[in-house]
Amino acid sequence: MPVTFSIITPSFNQLHYLKRCVASIRDQAASGLVIRHLVVDGASTDGTPEWLRAEGIAHISEPDGGMYDALNKGLDHFFPEPCTLNPAHYFAWLNADEQYLPGTIEYIAAYSQRHPSVDIVCGDALIVDPAGELLTYWKSLPLRRMYLDIGTLYNLTCGLFFRASIFAAGARFDARYQAIADLVMIRQLLAKGVESACVRRYVAAYTHATSNISNQPKAKEEYRQFCAHQGPVQRTVARVMRAGERFLRAGRKQAFPLEYQLYTDAATDRTAFTAGPVPARWPA
Repeated sequence: MPVTFSIITPSFNQLHYLKRCVASIRDQAASGLVIRHLVVDGASTDGTPEWLRAEGIAHISEPDGGMYDALNKGLDHFFPEPCTLNPAHYFAWLNADEQYLPGTIEYIAAYSQRHPSVDIVCGDALIVDPAGELLTYWKSLPLRRMYLDIGTLYNLTCGLFFRASIFAAGARFDARYQAIADLVMIRQLLAKGVESACVRRYVAAYTHATSNISNQPKAKEEYRQFCAHQGPVQRTVARVMRAGERFLRAGRKQAFPLEYQLYTDAATDRTAFTAGPVPARWPA
């Protein structure tokens, strides 16, 4: 039975990055893998719809209510109800300014086949600047409701992979949120008993730029409202426990030089990078 990955990329006026993202998914092909990629474009005006048509990339291009509305459109496309899937079917989303590293999908497929009880696989990610240079690295932690209640999704979504049965059963993003619907949905899944696990491998790269949704005032306000019910003692305990677990899992340690390969402006072949030591903290 082939292993299937359904991947959604929401995009709006990000053609420059989208070309890199698409290339990083295209080169994941391997024996026994079926990769379905859908770009959900919010009616971009930068040439994205024309490029998608010219490249023959499956896409939806129409106005939407933001990233989570776009993701829900993609989920409805991939997993209409009723929907029967084979057990070896997985789902992920990769934003236009993100890339998979070489061999990621094949690696996650093999891991998931060996661990049938794991519903969400969390991989590590690199944070790079728009030119692909390393800014820092981000190692995943197990998903725990206590940690999520602080108001941040501390694992990067480009490193998350889900069993598609979760979405075939009807899970969707709450599109009333503009920045934290992923956090809200994952917390709901954990409350229902969904299991997660971490792998110690860099699986994706995230481009850090001031235009990222998480840097905008709306995001900060949604985070504040989400954790308003948490008292200061609860928040402090959760932060201390999360920091302690990160320490025990060596989440701040990394051997250098660190080598990786990304698509850059040409988006035809990956460029090899060798990075020296960088701070183990989120870029300013």
